[in-house]
Amino acid sequence: YLSKGEVPRMRLDAEEEALLTTPFRKPVARVALGRQLATSGFCRAAMDVTDGVAQSFSEIASASSIGIILDVNRLPVHPLSRRIACHYRLDVIALVLGAAADFQLVGVIDPEYAASGRLPAELHIIGEVVSGSGVHLRSANGEIQTLVPQGWNYYV
Repeated sequence: YLSKGEVPRMRLDAEEEALLTTPFRKPVARVALGRQLATSGFCRAAMDVTDGVAQSFSEIASASSIGIILDVNRLPVHPLSRRIACHYRLDVIALVLGAAADFQLVGVIDPEYAASGRLPAELHIIGEVVSGSGVHLRSANGEIQTLVPQGWNYYV
C-alpha cells in the first residue's frame, strides 16, 4: 500500500483501508462545526485542509499577518499514521503536517475561548499564535524550527 519503491507494500486490513480512503471517496463537509465557530465570537480565522495542515496554517498566518507555532506534543496523530510512517521510514510529524487532503478544519481561536470550557469536543488546540510570520514547529524538547509547507499553494 502507498508505495512502489524499495520498501514492500504495507498490508492494511479492511478497517484501516476504509479509514484512509473513505474521506476521499465520501468527503464530509464540516459545515456545522464551521458555523458553530463562525458564530462563537472567538474564531479569528479558519479554513478547510485540502492541501496539508502546515500549508493551511501557512495561508492563515500569511493572510492574518501572524506567526503560528504548532506543538508536536499536542498534535493528534492516529496510530495508523504512526504505523505507516514507521513502515516507510518517514517522519510521522512531516507525514501528518505535509501534503494531504484531510478534509478537516484548522483555524485560530481566541485563547480565552479555549480556556472557557466551551470548546467543542472535536477541536484540538495544537499550537499558538505569536508575533511574526510563518508556521513553526515546537519539538518535544522545546526547540522551535520554521516549517516549509509541502502542500499545494493556490496563491502563488
